[in-house]
Amino acid sequence: MYVKKNPVLSKMFAHCGLTLSEHGLHFYLSDDPIYNFLVTDDHVKIAEIMGFDYTEFDAAKEYEEFFKLLYKNQYFRPSRFLIDNTEGKVRMFKELAEYLAVNPIYKGYTTRQIADMFEPLKEFYFKERYDRLVELRDNARAIKNKFNGGTVLRLKPDYDRRNLEAGFNKFNGDHFKTPMDKMEFLYTHTEEEIVEEFIKL
Repeated sequence: MYVKKNPVLSKMFAHCGLTLSEHGLHFYLSDDPIYNFLVTDDHVKIAEIMGFDYTEFDAAKEYEEFFKLLYKNQYFRPSRFLIDNTEGKVRMFKELAEYLAVNPIYKGYTTRQIADMFEPLKEFYFKERYDRLVELRDNARAIKNKFNGGTVLRLKPDYDRRNLEAGFNKFNGDHFKTPMDKMEFLYTHTEEEIVEEFIKL
């Protein structure tokens, strides 16, 4: 069974900020998802993080085989999947809802909070990266106010203001791979260093 972009796995852990894409397992702050980081893109590690034996998981080729593994998973909460909210648009959700209707499951399950993930995910420096996300989020206003056209003209009075719009389009566009990269750069550099980087563009 495939791991990345697996809608069931993603929904299983959405409540604690984890989600899957074609790129791997990401963590998002639930109250502001712009703040996120890639935990890992290793599909074996992802399956194990989510409570599966990867050998068994990989051997499950059909949906029914995968569903049987879900029944064994300590984090699988069947009530989340009894109703297919996609109205059949996501085949895996549709078939899982039908499977649960025919094969009801009554079992305990384990829920994860963010703090519960610090130890098992320590090899990915999860706690440190989570704390950094919160720090950036909490300082967002100060970071945003740190750099603007006024900053450029104050530190570089000879700068041609007619170039500001094009400069900011480039600086805010493809200069950084992600919004988080930009936030980190602004947070860790002085106004002078930021303006120097801006001028280079």
